[in-house]
Parts: sequence; structure tokens; C-alpha cells
Amino acid sequence: MQRLGVVVIGVGSMGRRHAENVCKFPELRLVGVVDARLDVAQSVARELGCERCYAVADEALALPDCQAAIIATAAATHADLVALAARYGRDVLCEKPLALGLADALRAQRAMQQAGRRLQVGFMRRYDPGYAGAYEAIRAGRIGRPLLFKAVSRDREPGPSHGSGGIFVDSAIHDYDLARWLMGDEVTEVMALTAASDPGAPEPDTGLVQLRFAGGALGAAEVFAHAGYGYDIRTEVVGSAGTLRVGHDAQRPLEVLTPGGGTRTFAGDYLERFATAYELELRDWARRMLTDQPSAVTAGDGIRALEIALAAGRAAVSGRPERVPPGSS
Repeated sequence: MQRLGVVVIGVGSMGRRHAENVCKFPELRLVGVVDARLDVAQSVARELGCERCYAVADEALALPDCQAAIIATAAATHADLVALAARYGRDVLCEKPLALGLADALRAQRAMQQAGRRLQVGFMRRYDPGYAGAYEAIRAGRIGRPLLFKAVSRDREPGPSHGSGGIFVDSAIHDYDLARWLMGDEVTEVMALTAASDPGAPEPDTGLVQLRFAGGALGAAEVFAHAGYGYDIRTEVVGSAGTLRVGHDAQRPLEVLTPGGGTRTFAGDYLERFATAYELELRDWARRMLTDQPSAVTAGDGIRALEIALAAGRAAVSGRPERVPPGSS
């Protein structure tokens, strides 16, 4: 079997999970581990049976058996590392967000295009069975025309990326990607409010965003970083002939509510809730890289979601509706 030689850059909680998953599947091979904390890279490499670990990415990307890179470092470093991987001619799976600012995101996209390589952004929720089922149900017309998108994203406690780009970029960007993907439409305008659950907090940890779609549909996304009781991710799409709900019941990943038709448990964190999605994402990415197919979630998808997140941040400051650009990607 042909195998994809992968280096994982950044092995905190997210990168470590990616490295573990690389070692699970026969179509993938872990050829190097990178982390600025060399002792962490050495520890992860040793536990996973990988012989090579580095404190800088160049050495790993230069390995002759490296074909692709997974980037799971701090968000502020993503664009530079994508551009570096492009210089070495490597395909990339980059965790979200692609960058903290639009200029850097576009720079990363251009670098990969000019190198003739493929870049996938880590919006893994698209691979979750519940969300994938909702997408197929909408496309099959089971709820008629989508009219309303509603999302809830609550963390038990702030994750390692909290604060790097604000709550709309750090957390809610997943919901903006899902909104575009599930509704099959572009967001054209946002309104936003933010608050802090602790008056002494340095920045907001609570946000509400209203979305307007080009086709006339509406949306709302809530994000909260200190829920305490668990990792609570829920989404509804209301259509002209029914409603889809994802994540409202731990035992049923997708509910379809039509005219014919308590107590809950919550996952502890994102690695638990989306464990299957991360595995499916990785295997699909590897298959596409090995068979010379395009990425499933493109740099353009990452840029569009980032544009919505940045517009939400502006709206929260201005107190006025903010237009989302028609598309820089």
C-alpha cells in the first residue's frame, strides 16, 4: 500500500492527537515530530515510535520521505508555517484558523498555489457523522429550503488557543464554516454582542452573532468559553418542511424533526466529542493527497470563515451591522 509520509508540527493536545491518529492508519506514516519545546517533541516521538524529532520545522520538512505536513501550532504561526511547507513542496493540513488576519491567510493561500501544493483547513466538524448526515439530508431536500441556522458552542473551560484571536476567531469560526456549508450560501452581514462572565477578565468570553445570508436566510451563533458543565456543541437548521438538530442528544448524532414525527450527558472536551471526526478527516485527507485529488476543505473555505469572524469582531466594537466582503479568496 502506498503511504503518505507526514510530519506533525506542534504536538500540544491537538497536534498530539493528530500524531496518534497518523500512527493508527496504514495509509499514513509519521516521519517526524516538531515542537518548539524539544523535550515535548522527543517525548511524543518516543511514545509513538518515531525516530526523528526537531525543535524547528525546516529540518522535518526537508526530510526526503516527508510528503505532507500537519500544522497544529499556535494560530499566529499558521500562515508562516504554511508558506514554509510550500517552499519545501509539501501538502498541508492546517488547523483552524488559517491565520489571525486576512492578509496572512491570503499570503498562505498564495504560497501554496504558487508551489502547486494542496492546503486543507482543519474544520473537522464537517466529518462528524451528525454534521455529515445533516449536510446530506439538506441536500436531499428532507427539510425543504433552509431558512434558519442556529449554533451553540460552549467550552467547559477555555482551550489552549483562547485569547489568541478573540472568541469569534478562536472558537466560533467553526460555526461560521458550518453555516456556509450546511446552508449552501454565503454570509453577507453580521451583528454581534460580547460580554465577560468575569468583570475582571481581560477580554470577552461570551458572544452572540446574528448572520444574514445572501439568499435571505438568517442565522445565530452563540459562543461561551466557561460553561463548566461540559463541552456543549449543538446546531439546528430550520427549513420550510422540517428541522435538523445535531448534538442535542448524546445517543443520536442527528435528529430530523418533521410534522409527522430531559437528561443529557456531555463530552468533556473537543478531543472527546469529535474523536471520530478527527480520524475521518485525517484518512480522507491522506486518501486525497495520495490519489492527487483536491482538498475537501480549501484555503478559500478557511478564508471565508475568517472573514465572517473578523466582521463579527468589528460589529461587536461598532455596535452596527458589518458587511462581510463578497470574497477575497
